[in-house]
Amino acid sequence: MISVIIPFYNGAITLNRAVASVKNQSFKDWELILVNDGSTDESHTLANEYLSDSRIRYEFQENQGVSAARNHGAVLASAEWLIFLDADDELKENAILNFNAATSSDTTKDYWIAGIERVNNGVITETLPTNGVHFSKIPGTFCLRKKLFESVGGYDIRMKFSENTELFHRLALAKGNGGISSQVSLVYYDSPDGASKNLQNMVDSLSWFLEKHHDTLSNHVKYLYYQIIGVNYMRFQKFSKARKYLLKALSFKPYKVNTLIRFFISLVPPLAKFLYPEKVEV
Repeated sequence: MISVIIPFYNGAITLNRAVASVKNQSFKDWELILVNDGSTDESHTLANEYLSDSRIRYEFQENQGVSAARNHGAVLASAEWLIFLDADDELKENAILNFNAATSSDTTKDYWIAGIERVNNGVITETLPTNGVHFSKIPGTFCLRKKLFESVGGYDIRMKFSENTELFHRLALAKGNGGISSQVSLVYYDSPDGASKNLQNMVDSLSWFLEKHHDTLSNHVKYLYYQIIGVNYMRFQKFSKARKYLLKALSFKPYKVNTLIRFFISLVPPLAKFLYPEKVEV
């Protein structure tokens, strides 16, 4: 009924937890596709051990990044619906049951968004999606039709940050019809070592996002992305580039005080170095 795709790169420490969360689902009619993105640790050995369950398939590819690994898994999927899951997170026990109930309840929907349980240093917070309110699309919080995923070209392999946001931007442009589930589907473990903390990936991906979708992004989103890039260039101590992008942000919202302050800080390199160190404390 549903294909779950877990890409991983050197995921030996957490892969067991992610796979167990799928095997322990209350709903049993699923397949799990594991895609090894060129790991060099013992995760290859671990993945082979799961193959005693006939519902699990394992594929290896040379390192190409998580977006390419997800796309690889989607090509192999035999079900109509896809759930992506990162190797350091886990599905709630009834996640697939709830997604299956949602997909059966309204056949006009192309994807469903569910809630998230975040775990950060032992502190747990739960968030549910709400109509009209932005909700971060993290793998494990959504289930979508394979046909729709394929029709928009899958994940953009150039995106190493915000790749799910970019995917859903294209789903919206394709008039994908989404629904909201009132259930929590994902347990997400905040990690300071995650790819989302890589500032260069952030700059490269958001720059490409802006270039690729310049004609369809709102001015608010352009403002946010240009400001993020500008601040990161301050962390790289590339102050002329920082000013360039902060000015672009201000062109969309000229009276944003915080952005104006950041621009003036970029004019004083010693102050900028003190306030915006390249190493981000998390």
